[in-house]
Amino acid sequence: MNNVERHQHIIRLVNKKGHVSVVELCDILGVSSVTIRKDLQFLEDSGLVYRTHGGVTKQNPYQTDRPVIEKEENP
Repeated sequence: MNNVERHQHIIRLVNKKGHVSVVELCDILGVSSVTIRKDLQFLEDSGLVYRTHGGVTKQNPYQTDRPVIEKEENP
């Protein structure tokens, strides 16, 4: 699996699960944690995901406040 295929697989997993850990990605993709971290850095720099401590998520974990409409819909 090349890096483009890995990136697509990571994005699909994050979209499906919401959050995926580095360890889980290593097991699923059969690559080292260094490779996964480089992939996650690339994807974050591209604005596709957000890195977290030990993983990756599709929603910005650093957003401090949500819009009022969103709070009303999902308290």
